Amino acid sequence: MSNKKSFGLIVNYNAGKVKSGVYKREFFEKTFGNDCLIRETKVLDDVLKALKEFQDFGVEYLIIFGGDGTHQNVITQILRSNIVFKYIVPLKGGTMNMLVKDIGLGNSYIKVIKKLKELYSCNSKEILSFEKPVLSVTVNSEESHYGFYFANGVIYKILKKYYESPSSVYNAMKVTLKGLLGSFISSHSYSNLFDFIDCNVIHDEQIHPQSKYLGIMLSTLNRVVFNMKPFIQKINSKDQFCFTGYAFPKKDLIRHFIPLAKGKLVKGSKVYSLTPKTLVLECDTGFVLDGEIHNINEPSKINIEIGGYLNIPIITAK
Repeated sequence: MSNKKSFGLIVNYNAGKVKSGVYKREFFEKTFGNDCLIRETKVLDDVLKALKEFQDFGVEYLIIFGGDGTHQNVITQILRSNIVFKYIVPLKGGTMNMLVKDIGLGNSYIKVIKKLKELYSCNSKEILSFEKPVLSVTVNSEESHYGFYFANGVIYKILKKYYESPSSVYNAMKVTLKGLLGSFISSHSYSNLFDFIDCNVIHDEQIHPQSKYLGIMLSTLNRVVFNMKPFIQKINSKDQFCFTGYAFPKKDLIRHFIPLAKGKLVKGSKVYSLTPKTLVLECDTGFVLDGEIHNINEPSKINIEIGGYLNIPIITAK
């Protein structure tokens, strides 16, 4: 195709760092010249339209500017529609930025893009890369969502509170601290955040004996929200993911938060660690997937497994 483009940039125009002016379209235009298509999206329908356009133009490097929710929405559309890009390049454009920090792209987007263009120019367009597994999350028989970090219970409840105010690291810490303190006051609006949830866990077709949890976290990332590394066991194959279930009282979470956040076992604490290939959660409470809230109000089966792999270029930008 004579008008083929090597790079495609998709931007969430509603992302906080886009609205704040951090995103500079002219920087990308200057860096890539005529070899890049730029599409700034405002609604979900714009995402799939842009991805199909990129495919028509033979784009090899899909660059995604936004936060974890933006990355999750774009990746979900890619895997649902079977659109293939040679490389996926998520950029730091959100509040938590879990994905980019985990895969080594956590520097400023300007540094990452300059290094990407340098590597592209110096290596005959071929760049070293690695595969990153993506979770597939399916509620009952609904269409699957894809992402890297799933959590229910206390994390889900805290994030619901968090999104009641503008997104920021300060607000996230404030909600968490108010939740911890308010959970001990029965009349406090945060008092139920740390209540146990009922959740049956079936891993690799085996029923887990524990059915009540403070919260459950699953991921293909090593570090998650607040830079926590809560996963105790390491995966041995690319079709596995990490599971950590917490089933101890909230007072233990406060006492042992730091070692638990680092993935260390605390003697006597009820922490369950698994590395399943398939998982079914039977519950009636919602969950968060890469920062996106999914509400559930009836008994449901949530099926989770590895649903695909993304090819991430190795970019060391200093």
